[in-house]
Amino acid sequence: MRRPEGFDGPPRPRREPEQPAAAEPTPGVEEPAVVDAAAPTEDLDAIVTRGRGRRRSESHASRTDRLLREAELRQLRLDRIDARRTQARARQADRDRKRAERSEVRRFTAASRRRLRRSLIVVGALAAAFAVLVGLVHSPLMAVREIEVQGTQRLEASALQAALAGHLGQPIATVTDAGVREDLERFTGLESFVIDVVPPGTIVVRVVERQPVVVASLDGQDTMLDPAGVHLGMPDGTPLPRLESVEVGSDAFGAVAASLVAMPTVLREQVASITATTSDDVTMTLASGQQVVWGSADEAGLKADVLTALVAAADPATPVTFDVSAPEHPVVRP
Repeated sequence: MRRPEGFDGPPRPRREPEQPAAAEPTPGVEEPAVVDAAAPTEDLDAIVTRGRGRRRSESHASRTDRLLREAELRQLRLDRIDARRTQARARQADRDRKRAERSEVRRFTAASRRRLRRSLIVVGALAAAFAVLVGLVHSPLMAVREIEVQGTQRLEASALQAALAGHLGQPIATVTDAGVREDLERFTGLESFVIDVVPPGTIVVRVVERQPVVVASLDGQDTMLDPAGVHLGMPDGTPLPRLESVEVGSDAFGAVAASLVAMPTVLREQVASITATTSDDVTMTLASGQQVVWGSADEAGLKADVLTALVAAADPATPVTFDVSAPEHPVVRP
């Protein structure tokens, strides 16, 4: 059946098939990477790697868990940072505390450190002075260049100097009494000596000689003896009493020597002879012929004073005996 004219409209144009619309990206969901087969190999590898790195679609629960883990990790990192900062502050506080303690120790020990410093300075100065002194002592400037002998009467000073000549050139500080004594021991008339050092190079030896008190005949030869019985050579003209019938070194000789030593020189020169059989019966004969009963050597000084007064008061021409054995009660007998 033919439709009436104008019933059908004009012919419609043919439609092309519609392309599917691109899907809207879901929020929070990453799309898979699209690989272009025409892309170069190196670009394909990069695209695949980037696609693998994207997160696939995840549920709400998975996303929540992931966010919680990330929050925990962040909190853990923060806790570690805080712990490191706390440790750093603790270490700094410990260093500050130690620094303050050292400062306090230095402040409280300042006085003792000053004393120690002064002591070290003094000790160092003394050590330096000692070193300088030792250097000077052993230097040629302080060597012995001259020896003087003083105090000689019967001994010859030149002989003593010759005996000490070995010390010439020796450091002056090393000259000792023992060395000088060894050089002078052969001089029997020398009783003692003292060494004086006169810088820079002079030694003075002051000697004390033995003094004779009696003359004794030994082996048929007259010899002067000192109180110790040391032989001092032949008589030299000094007025000395003669020792009679007394053994040298005996107790009687000791009493005789002690009695003569206690006498003043003027009185001793008036004694012509002296004798004793024991230490308690010393007797003397004066140059005037008068006799003296001395007794023991006890109270010898008082006996010497009493006898001096009695001799001065008596007539030298009158033969008498002075008994001073009891000096508080002297007796003069005709």
